[in-house]
Amino acid sequence: MRWGLAIAVLTGCQFHHGLAPGAPDAPSDDADGNTTQDTCLGSFVQVCLDHAPTAPFAVTMPTPVNTDGGAPCVDDTLHRFCVIAGTSITIGSGLAASGQKPLVLFSTSTIEIDGMVDVSSYTGVGPQHLGAAANDASCAHGVAPFAGGGGYGGSFGGAGGTGGENSGGVGAGTPAAAVVPTALRGGCAGGAGSTVGGTAGAGGSSGGAVAVIAATTITVMGAVDASGAGGSGAVHAPTVGAAGGGGGSGGLIVIDGTALLGTGK
Repeated sequence: MRWGLAIAVLTGCQFHHGLAPGAPDAPSDDADGNTTQDTCLGSFVQVCLDHAPTAPFAVTMPTPVNTDGGAPCVDDTLHRFCVIAGTSITIGSGLAASGQKPLVLFSTSTIEIDGMVDVSSYTGVGPQHLGAAANDASCAHGVAPFAGGGGYGGSFGGAGGTGGENSGGVGAGTPAAAVVPTALRGGCAGGAGSTVGGTAGAGGSSGGAVAVIAATTITVMGAVDASGAGGSGAVHAPTVGAAGGGGGSGGLIVIDGTALLGTGK
């Protein structure tokens, strides 16, 4: 398991009513023909909504979120993200997001996280759980292992680990190079192990992606988690070897506001 890469932008997150990047030089019309102006926040990634939020958003009990659509998500103007928006946001319990799109918390004032915001991937009983936007499609693959060597770890903000060698001292999987993210996206999966018999382990999925964007302060007393999942172990045949998969990389956490406060993780 790998921790997420965190980017903190704390030098004046801008809140304005304006046009989304690349939009025409005129306000847009809604379904009723009324002229609207987009509401935008963010520096590392700018997120724009068709309408400013009109009420606070609070989580008081464990809440699963599917970022592919449906409440409490709203679309940004470019339909890239699941945006949870409020005049303020308070996460008092667990908010766990899965799905294809990254998660964005979008507040026109403050955000306070006392519970957990979770876009991590993990292995439990059954299939791996995938965090929101895990296993980004742009990820490069490492060099696959061979002859019973272990799978490589996923690379993202840092290079993944090299797989274990077989009994002959060769066969290890080699990770791809690290990348510097320029967009809100998840990390990269680990590689599967190899086998000369038995069943090799699968690679672990990466952590997902979340942006916490506030017009003023962000306070974290709880945690924001974008960890990757560990790889699966191998199942050995009686006289031949197989190797486990490599762990997935962490994902991406963006903290974007005027100040970051609190003692959380």
